[in-house]
Amino acid sequence: MQKRTEKREANQYDKIVKENIESIIPTLMNSVLGFRVKEAVISKEKLQQTKEKEADALRIITDPAGQKFIYT
Repeated sequence: MQKRTEKREANQYDKIVKENIESIIPTLMNSVLGFRVKEAVISKEKLQQTKEKEADALRIITDPAGQKFIYT
């Protein structure tokens, strides 16, 4: 019973993060990695792993200098 409750809480946390990640990416990148984000584009590509699955929040980030980064 406790595992079911923990899973439900984790799912709620994941949902909150997915809904709000777009607005915090620029600030997070600036404060943690030390660069500004000029643009963040959602990528529809799939990540190749042992099992192929779609990433929840795969983004291609472009900084003001034009450098591109992949953020998952």
